[in-house]
Amino acid sequence: MEISKYYGNPFQDDDDAVCYADISPEEVDIPTTPTSIVVSMPQHYHDSQPHHDGDTFSNLWLDLQTGVTPLSQSRQKNSNFSSPQRLQEELQQANDKILQMRCEYEDTIESLRAQVASMEDSKRELAAENNRLEKRTESLVLETELLKQSIQAERAHNDKLKGRIADLEARLKSLEYHAYQENTTTLVCERAPSISQRRRDWRDAKPATMERSNLVRDSSAHTREPLPLHQARPENDVKRLLSVKELENQLLLHCQTRDTLVGQMQRLESLRMRTAAEIKKKATTQKRLEEEEKEIGRIRLQLRSRMSQAR
Repeated sequence: MEISKYYGNPFQDDDDAVCYADISPEEVDIPTTPTSIVVSMPQHYHDSQPHHDGDTFSNLWLDLQTGVTPLSQSRQKNSNFSSPQRLQEELQQANDKILQMRCEYEDTIESLRAQVASMEDSKRELAAENNRLEKRTESLVLETELLKQSIQAERAHNDKLKGRIADLEARLKSLEYHAYQENTTTLVCERAPSISQRRRDWRDAKPATMERSNLVRDSSAHTREPLPLHQARPENDVKRLLSVKELENQLLLHCQTRDTLVGQMQRLESLRMRTAAEIKKKATTQKRLEEEEKEIGRIRLQLRSRMSQAR
């Protein structure tokens, strides 16, 4: 046997060296077909003899021959017959496990994909909701700014109206005061001539002498006839004064009603949101306010005409 064919030192200084050799039927009495046996060299052979030679191979071959027994041969024969079936079973079990794990992985992947899809849908919904809220916020901010501007404009308009109302009230008070003064002066001036006229008539009616008694009677009768006329003039003045006072009272009542309506209009105009009922109420209040203004103007014209007649 040519040892150099297999042990020509191909793995010098290699601890993991594996040697191969053909085993012939003549050398080993095993009733099997010739097979190749893998022989692994123990570690103590490498440590003791770094270079393999023919003696070492001879000793190893003797050890192998002494270790082979009929029992080991039967076990080897049974293992040779049972190993393919066992390997097939193990392979089938491994395939089953692989299929089971694959199914589990596929189910897990599908569930994860479903979760990802649902999360994407939720993300899109949240993005749409966020955009809607942002637009709503912008519209609310714009509406707030517009309301602030409208409130400022209403306040400025109310301040102007308050100033105009104060001016009109001051003018009305001054006109009422002047009218009262003029009325009082007119009544005094009208009453003074009537008293002096009666005194003058009475002096003219006094008899000068006893001889002219008939003339005195005629003159006294003549002077007493116009007395009812002179007495009627103060009564007319009193009636005129009463009518003026009545007109002044009416003017005061209508002014108070107008002030109340102006307050209602200001309250209705200060409302931010108006309903249909409030809009209708505002129109009715505005119409009543216009009527009160017309009535106040008419009463003032009557007062002026009465005062001019009194003069």
